[in-house]
Amino acid sequence: VVAELVEARQAEVLQYVLGYVSTATLVEVCMWKTISRLTDDALRQGTLTTVSKAILIDALQLRGIRYGRERQQAVRSLILSCEGKELTKLKVLIDGSGGYQNLYKLIYWDVTNARSRQEILQHFAANARKVRQLNGGEALGVKILSDVDDTLYSSGGKF
Repeated sequence: VVAELVEARQAEVLQYVLGYVSTATLVEVCMWKTISRLTDDALRQGTLTTVSKAILIDALQLRGIRYGRERQQAVRSLILSCEGKELTKLKVLIDGSGGYQNLYKLIYWDVTNARSRQEILQHFAANARKVRQLNGGEALGVKILSDVDDTLYSSGGKF
């Protein structure tokens, strides 16, 4: 089914399927050839939406990319395929799960290949400059970090 969607270039339907099924389980049980149809072929054909790319990166991260060169290359390719505001959206989606699988962990822990990590970080920096220039030199937005977790809930709101 996935191969047919990639070949038919049905980006929105593929995004729906990736969001509906357990893509992490799909990554775990499928042969790499099938996964590369999603990460390489679909990318080349322009069949992946930004949301689909984020879903695939999350699935690869959940199933472990630290010791998998092919998986790290797939993540690298997915990230480098995004430019400008699309890259900003991808980073927000990767970071937005609320769990420990986040952009920082992806770049500094999971991607062990120093060259790939450097390429990704350089891509982030170059695109940040471009987005700022297009926005009159101003930041596109402000990201507020907060750590409201068990501390607040465990204390019953009393400090």
